[in-house]
Amino acid sequence: MLLLAQGEKELVQRPTSLAPWLELNHAMRTNMLAYEPPEEWRKQGPAAGRRVFKTHAVAALAPWRGGATEEGIPRGAGVIVVTRNPKDAAVSYFHHGRDTVQYKYTGDWAHFLHAIFLPGLVDFGDFWSWHGTWWRARAKLPPDRLLWISYEEMQADLPAVVRRIAAFVGVPATEEVVRAVVAGASFGSMRKDWSALEQEQLHQTGVVTKKNHVRQGRSGAWREAMSEADSDAIDAAHAARCRAEGLPSSLWEMS
Repeated sequence: MLLLAQGEKELVQRPTSLAPWLELNHAMRTNMLAYEPPEEWRKQGPAAGRRVFKTHAVAALAPWRGGATEEGIPRGAGVIVVTRNPKDAAVSYFHHGRDTVQYKYTGDWAHFLHAIFLPGLVDFGDFWSWHGTWWRARAKLPPDRLLWISYEEMQADLPAVVRRIAAFVGVPATEEVVRAVVAGASFGSMRKDWSALEQEQLHQTGVVTKKNHVRQGRSGAWREAMSEADSDAIDAAHAARCRAEGLPSSLWEMS
């Protein structure tokens, strides 16, 4: 969204509205076929005529007839798949369940890991089978239809990832724009924005749907959250599930 706004952060105050989450809006019976961003947004340079959606769907349920296939994804549209080390993903999901009012999860970490995460009893299914659907779709799609990036890559070199995304979506990005996007997408900037939205939500409804939405912003924090036995359990599941799904185990740094 910041790239489409050419780094003008004030135009991306509500990214969840500008880039709606398809599953949530479907549950609210919103007609996403008719969705257009606000007029003042659509008039902004590269954003003109562009729509952005977010989805947690597996590849077969991507929002095109036929799913995420070369026939299904129309020319000019593309998918950016953002992935994350399963150990950090598990810890993040644990806190997500505890901090989101709809879940009301009160179990401890050991219960979550062994009874919920590893068996795949989470929203949108098993971590590895979900990634398997998109990895197989990627292998069949032209390179201009799907970009695969990781949270860890963004942590290591966000400017480089911003340039890759700009090239993928066909948006001109000078170094000045790249610097502005990186600043606007920093953890501190996002946390400040979300804190303001939480206060607005609390004032309007008396309830914050999810506290700590932007919680920590680090890679490798799983080392502080789990025991060696927990780490070994995920390693074992990772090896087996990657073999079953045809995923290169090297997609994620697990050490």
